Amino acid sequence: MSSISLRFNHLLLYDYSFSDLSIQGKKNPTGYLWDIQSNEAKGSLDLPTSSKSPIHVNFDYVTLTSPKKSTANNTTLASEKAAAWPEFFLTIQHFTLGYKKIGCFVLHTHPIQNGLIFDTIDMSNDLYHLQLHGQWSQIGHADMTNIEGHFETKNAGQFLKDMDITQDLRAKAGEGHFNLSWSGSPMNFQLEKIAGDAAFEAKDGVIPVSGDAAKMG
Repeated sequence: MSSISLRFNHLLLYDYSFSDLSIQGKKNPTGYLWDIQSNEAKGSLDLPTSSKSPIHVNFDYVTLTSPKKSTANNTTLASEKAAAWPEFFLTIQHFTLGYKKIGCFVLHTHPIQNGLIFDTIDMSNDLYHLQLHGQWSQIGHADMTNIEGHFETKNAGQFLKDMDITQDLRAKAGEGHFNLSWSGSPMNFQLEKIAGDAAFEAKDGVIPVSGDAAKMG
C-alpha cells in the first residue's frame, strides 16, 4: 500500500480532543511519512518500518486544551518498556497548552538497557528558555527519574504569572539551576516526593509579605 488517507470529525486521544483531523500517509524508502492536520495541530511524522531507526516528528503548531480532569499523574509506565522504544526526535515550533504559550518545544530521547535517556528537552519563547536533560531508569525493582536543568527568563514575575504559578512575585531577569530526582516515571512528578537541589536568582524583584514588600537583588 503506497498511500493511506484517514479523516476524523472528532478524535479523543488520552485527555485531549482533535477536531477536523486529516491524516495522509505516503510510503517512502524507510517507512511512511504522515502529514497531520487539524484545528489543533499541523505537522508530519516520519515513521520508519525498522524499530532500530529513529522516529522524527515535526509540527508547525500544537494547541492542546487543558482537560477538566487529567489522568497523567496516575499513569504508571515501566522504564523497562521504555527501553524498547526507538530513538525519538520531536520539534514543535509553536506549542500552546491551555492558555499557556509554551513556545518552541524540542525533545530528543534514546533508549538504554534499563530505561530511557532524555538527551534534550528544550522549551523557549520570547520570555524564557528552559533546558533539561536526564534519565528514566530502573534501579533494583523501582523506577527512578532524574532531571537536571537550567532556566533563564527576561521577566521572572511575568513568566510565573503566564504559567499560572503565582502572581505575587514581581521581578525582572532571573536564572536558575536544578538537579532533581523522584521515584517513578517522569509522569509521576509530585512535589512532595522530589529530592535534590535547586537554586534561583532574580534581579530587581519584590515579594509582597503581609501587605508590605520584600526587595530582592
